Amino acid sequence: MLSLAQEILSEAIQPNCADPTDRSREAARRAMLIDLARSGITNEDLINKRFTPRSADEIKRITGHHRVLGYSIRYFDLKQEEVPDYTRIRFLEPVYRDGKIQRYWQPSRSFSRAYLDPAINWMEIARDPSRTITVTEGEKKAIALCQAGIPTIAIAGVWNWGAKRRGWAVLPEFLHLADAGGRLWKIVFDHDQHKKPSVAAALDNFMRGLLDIGGRPSYVRLPGPENGVDDYLKAYGVEKYRELQEKSEDYALVKPLWDLNKKIAITEVPPSIINQESGLFYKREEARLVSTRETVTFEMPGGKKRTQPAITYWLDTWPMAKRYRGVTYRPNRPRDLPDGYFNMWLDDGCRAARGDIRLFFKLLRNCFPDSKIRRWALHWLAHLLQHSDIKLQSALVLHGKPACGKTTFAFILLGLIFGPSNISKIGSRELYGNFNGWARAKRIIVAEEISGEDPRHDYDALKDQISGATISINEKFQPAIELPNLGHMIFLSNKRVPVFADGDDRRYAISHCGANLSQTEIQEIRRWIDNGGAEKVRFFLEHFRLEGRFNPHDPPPFSDAKREVIQRSRSGLERWAHDLAGDVKSDEKAPRFATFARLMLSARELEPHASQKAVRNALEAAGFREIGRFSLGREGRHHIWALRENDDCGGEGLREAYEADQPRHLGYWDGAKKY
Repeated sequence: MLSLAQEILSEAIQPNCADPTDRSREAARRAMLIDLARSGITNEDLINKRFTPRSADEIKRITGHHRVLGYSIRYFDLKQEEVPDYTRIRFLEPVYRDGKIQRYWQPSRSFSRAYLDPAINWMEIARDPSRTITVTEGEKKAIALCQAGIPTIAIAGVWNWGAKRRGWAVLPEFLHLADAGGRLWKIVFDHDQHKKPSVAAALDNFMRGLLDIGGRPSYVRLPGPENGVDDYLKAYGVEKYRELQEKSEDYALVKPLWDLNKKIAITEVPPSIINQESGLFYKREEARLVSTRETVTFEMPGGKKRTQPAITYWLDTWPMAKRYRGVTYRPNRPRDLPDGYFNMWLDDGCRAARGDIRLFFKLLRNCFPDSKIRRWALHWLAHLLQHSDIKLQSALVLHGKPACGKTTFAFILLGLIFGPSNISKIGSRELYGNFNGWARAKRIIVAEEISGEDPRHDYDALKDQISGATISINEKFQPAIELPNLGHMIFLSNKRVPVFADGDDRRYAISHCGANLSQTEIQEIRRWIDNGGAEKVRFFLEHFRLEGRFNPHDPPPFSDAKREVIQRSRSGLERWAHDLAGDVKSDEKAPRFATFARLMLSARELEPHASQKAVRNALEAAGFREIGRFSLGREGRHHIWALRENDDCGGEGLREAYEADQPRHLGYWDGAKKY
């Protein structure tokens, strides 16, 4: 005879068996029984003692947010008595949080508890250290194991075995059950969990905590394809699981392998070994030099034991060796990311603290005398801190005489705010070199003593560095890697042309710094930065209001300093073409059209060896354009260029317009008008 839960489960596979609009407690009960039956929990008396179905309105009242069906899970103490005022909810319908499905809920800032099933006499087990206790993730799995006669404690998540806010290395339930010392603990997580670096780290730390309180922990690795231990019990039975549990690795014996997991890890892309502290990659032969002293002893087929170096066993055999899908750079995210990537970001910046920042504004005013650029730079810096996952499409350029405060601002102050691991300082040699390890995992890149007089083809490379979404990192003796490009350039120079910039530039915010600061002023500002000033600036920037005031994709304001740099960045031909454009625009008597041959003659008065291509490029950069061509008698076919903006007489009227324009040419190209 089928139980009610089994009947409902069999009905659930029939089409159209349930009303999706039913939000009642009875609907929640039906869905709850189906959910529990999937874990092999079908005893109605057991279910009624441990779970309470909740209607959508009840869930909304309890959580304050979600109107979905669910059920509450009762918790019990070592004496098998229900714990009052402790609520944990299982949602039976999709609830999304940060783009992911949230299956469970408990009040915010409430500490975790271990689930002790009331079917087990925990006080009796506490008095008997010879009894083995299993630990798993999730109450349903623990109940399934307890039903099979295996005393099991559940934790709410792989990291929920302690409570840092309360100073608990492990939860009190584990301490109470470990009082006798030397107890065997068998930890079993889902089959796919050990493949996730963050879960492997949680497992390692949990077993270290149990070892510290006198326990003897070991890890039971499910072979799959069944994911959870409840699925494994349903598929193979309890005896098969007991055999699996007997083969679990004693943590104390393989601890050197877990220690290696804290130092190095295997990456799929690039296929290599990564040092988790430095972020550098090793070849497999180099990784064997990381640890040569520690050994492990393991049992071979046939019962024979063998001892070998821990690093060899870790590299060649151990299934729990830490693995990452690849590497990335995501500021303000954990080292072990949920998607299986190794995060190269290190949190070594200063902590924010409220305080007086008048010296910061003194430094800011001297570095950015133009109020428009100063205001924009302030928003730029605040955005870097408040939205660390967004790449700004611009760079700061500060140029001026030495001792104006630009290095103090860009490297010393920002270095303390973002942390030394997230800032690099380079020169022209590194910037234009073949290797760019300086850009790996950086938020700020300070390029000092850079000159825009470098070859122009470098301008395109800088465009990718400033605004590209990703960046390929190429370092000596390291595999090439692709990372999110979250590094932001700040160029510093004492030269009049700090960077190359053309008239269409949308990337540079250029500031010509103010007067030199005295040595006393510089020392005062640096002492203030070192003694808490950086923390105060960080607090100000983190709380600076950005909404509606700053678009990270907008170009910086156009400043007088930028206009001067653009002018000085032009070649001789470009200056000739822009001067010609200015003269034509300001002189109503200037010609409307000119042949390319006439323009070439004028250009070669300045550059005798100028090529046609160079002259064409200079003319187009100044806004001139070719509008047609026709034959001028013996002179042959000529290319006609319009000298005025929006002056288009192409087609049939071009010859007539050109001939009517001829009187304007008299005396214009010879005499006073020399370019």
